[in-house]
Amino acid sequence: MENADQVLEKTDKRLATEVPEGELRAIVEAIVVKVRPGVEAHGGSVELIGVSAGEVRIKLSGACSSCVYSAGTLAAFARLLKREAPAGLKLVMIK
Repeated sequence: MENADQVLEKTDKRLATEVPEGELRAIVEAIVVKVRPGVEAHGGSVELIGVSAGEVRIKLSGACSSCVYSAGTLAAFARLLKREAPAGLKLVMIK
């Protein structure tokens, strides 16, 4: 099984709509794996709810659900998504 860095090394700059759904999900899961330790270090949790139709749906829970800095966490996730994942994905937070 590949680790998160190995999956992300293979990512090219295709549009999200050009990437098979299973491959796209693997890329986004690899990004979640990279973000998760920082979130957990602050008592929170990040869960990938789904990837479809150009949307990435995540849920922050634990300490993150009521933290004033959760918007910053989402912004950091969005930057990583833009840098590492195929273009054209929209990040949606599920409450």
